[in-house]
Amino acid sequence: MKKSIFIGFERDLTGLGSFLNEHGYIPTEYYGQYKPLAKDWPKIHYVADIKSKQEAEEEYDPDWRRARNDIVSQLTIIFDSSDFDSESEAHNLVRLTARKFEGVIYDEDFGQFMMAEDW
Repeated sequence: MKKSIFIGFERDLTGLGSFLNEHGYIPTEYYGQYKPLAKDWPKIHYVADIKSKQEAEEEYDPDWRRARNDIVSQLTIIFDSSDFDSESEAHNLVRLTARKFEGVIYDEDFGQFMMAEDW
């Protein structure tokens, strides 16, 4: 089953591509999307202007307006929850990315926002 973990940022991320490449991810042919070099999961999608996207869609999850931060960009990490390695890799990537770029994590399982140091 596919699951997603979202990371919101208060700025556009400079150096994200290099950071992901260092961790074994390459860009796909679609802007803002990355995939692992050696396996199928997790997949990554980056949206630089999340505010515009949220305003265009009535129901957008997560609703970053509920976070106590001014979120302007979002990274979504999508993984296969039935595959332990995929889930482990996704959680590790969430922790590394959120800490490096000072992100706010939204875990849809719990429906709550948390800071990287609390993850």
